[in-house]
Amino acid sequence: MALFWWTNSGLSVQDSIVSVFAILILLSLFFFDLFYFILPDVITIPGIVIFLGYHFIQTDSFWAYALTALLLALFFAILYGVSGSQKMGFGDIKLAALLGSIFGYPMGVINTVAGIWLAALTAIFLLAIRKATLKDPVPLGSFLTLAGLLSIIFANEFAPLTLFFR
Repeated sequence: MALFWWTNSGLSVQDSIVSVFAILILLSLFFFDLFYFILPDVITIPGIVIFLGYHFIQTDSFWAYALTALLLALFFAILYGVSGSQKMGFGDIKLAALLGSIFGYPMGVINTVAGIWLAALTAIFLLAIRKATLKDPVPLGSFLTLAGLLSIIFANEFAPLTLFFR
């Protein structure tokens, strides 16, 4: 899979392997949250450590990734505290940190906003067609991971969005 990604994306072999690893992690979290409404620590926490470790070793902007992970996690922790544990799980906080450690700034912020919008629009659509009620849970993590997956797969198309934040 990494070889296919490398030949079609224009990335280095190393970056292709990291991208495929990120895709596999995000895909597994997508389905876990979609079907079971959980984001397992056994995936999120090692993912955070691995990606921050990778950026520490391979890039000059480690602190940008670490700070993005911390600030996104803090944002979701505040939402968790305000809304209570009934509306959002603690796994979403760790997922936000994972997205920050994978994408850094500004793509981590863009992914988070896009994921929240995807969740909101889907919820509104399901309410409009009466397939859901206000009491039904929304797997926010699935939408956050979907935004992350789309930004990896369509990285070249999403690159111009980052110019606004520079």
